Amino acid sequence: MIHVSQDSADQLFMDAVKAKMLDNREEAFRKYSLFAAAQPANATAHYELSRLWFERNNVARALTEARIALQGDSTNKWILKQYADLLTFDEQYVAAARIYDKIAARDRAPEEYLMRESMLYQKAKHYEEALGTLDKLARYIGADDESLLQQRQQIYLNMNNVEGAAAEGRKLIAFYPAEPHYRLLLAELYDNNNMPEKAAAAYREAEEKFPDDVSVQLAMVQYYLRKKDMPHMEAYLGKAVMNQSVSTEDRIGLLAPFIQYRGADSASRKIVFDLTRKLAQQEPLQPQAISLYGDVLVTDGQFEEALKQYKKVISIDSLNYTSWQQVMYLHSMKQQNDSLIALSERAARIFPKEPMVFYLGGIGYMQEKKNDMAIRFFKKAVEQTKNNDDLLSDVLLSLGDIYNTEGHFKSSDSCYRAALKLQPNNAMALNNFSYYLSVRGENLDEAEKMSAKSLKLRPEESTFLDTYGWILYRQGKYKEAKPYIQRAIDLNKDNADPTLWEHLGDVEYKLGNTEGALEYWNTALSKGERSESLQKKINEKKLHD
Repeated sequence: MIHVSQDSADQLFMDAVKAKMLDNREEAFRKYSLFAAAQPANATAHYELSRLWFERNNVARALTEARIALQGDSTNKWILKQYADLLTFDEQYVAAARIYDKIAARDRAPEEYLMRESMLYQKAKHYEEALGTLDKLARYIGADDESLLQQRQQIYLNMNNVEGAAAEGRKLIAFYPAEPHYRLLLAELYDNNNMPEKAAAAYREAEEKFPDDVSVQLAMVQYYLRKKDMPHMEAYLGKAVMNQSVSTEDRIGLLAPFIQYRGADSASRKIVFDLTRKLAQQEPLQPQAISLYGDVLVTDGQFEEALKQYKKVISIDSLNYTSWQQVMYLHSMKQQNDSLIALSERAARIFPKEPMVFYLGGIGYMQEKKNDMAIRFFKKAVEQTKNNDDLLSDVLLSLGDIYNTEGHFKSSDSCYRAALKLQPNNAMALNNFSYYLSVRGENLDEAEKMSAKSLKLRPEESTFLDTYGWILYRQGKYKEAKPYIQRAIDLNKDNADPTLWEHLGDVEYKLGNTEGALEYWNTALSKGERSESLQKKINEKKLHD
């Protein structure tokens, strides 16, 4: 204890308060420490020092100062609360709960402190004390308080007292009879605790009370899914999806997880298929419902019917870009190039900043060998593609293919290199670029490396095997080339591209097997290859013979 005059002690206290108000923590700590040394029985000084020690992450000293403060003033609510908070932080939950009990006993509005007391007893797994505290709390907030009843229910569950938890659940139902949620919670409680008969009874009661409530219908879906009772699950899912009290958007959301689930078996596929169809029929003017049905048709391989649905969407909402894209994509997939071109020209006017419109349109023009228009569309796609390296790489690949066809090799190579810079593992770009280099006899070492990489990415791709074999051929590695080209043919058997047979004939010729070469060249000819070089090779062989 330091002996100072009362005036000096008072000045120390005022300086400490001032430093605290100015947020000068160090000065406040120093002044309070001096004041506490001068007047050790002063509870306020030790209370403030407790707070400052806690700010310094010294919980032990903070607790010591709080205890000293309580010796000076054992009834001060703020000191008690500080002590309880510190005990909680130090995981002394029971001791903290008892302090909150003291605070609550003296406070006119003890609800907050009783709630904290109960939570602390729960943390300490002193469940009986927690329930007793909630009984005290009920006198102030009412026995029908939802949060109180829910807490009691959770405590009983923590005690593995299922019937006690169920009793609290029945209280919630009694107090809130118009709320289906609590009936469903009771059913789930029994279901999760292996009480199937009680669970089934609780679910039936919920359905009888709320037959048209979508939350009840969905709970029944989950219940029957767990039981693997697919007919009942399908029936309740149908009720939920057809429930017109729910928005179309929300009903589509209900279907989403089952669309992902549908791949499991044919029964689940049929469920989703039928429900999306019914929803589209029920909502004939809702684009979302119709396009969802179109999506399901696509995954089911019913492309013509899917096209009809997407076109319905466009007729209802001409600005629905996703459906425009799907229509164009399906025409592209089916190689209906005239329709694809016409649609892309229309879509380009409506969606001038959508790169896929120009990319798909370019594909249509390229398939029709209208290369000038294809180049124009692909260039537009490049201009509009932002933050999508995969798409931009594919567009540049297509542009490179066209430039190569037109003999603009410098532009073609530039496009391929740009595509591979964006997407180094673009297997098609690696293959096409390496093949065209080999045809021109340029940069064969680089071509071999790119082709080998494409084969690592897609090892059983017939075209890629032929490319690699042909590069080896161009390098004079005839023996090494043969198995790759032969494998490319074997993978396709009778449907192998005639160019592959011509290439195999060229390899055999270089290996000295002229009879075999002629046989393969004639096979290429019979399969539709009409290149002048092929006919010339056949004629020369015949003349030589």
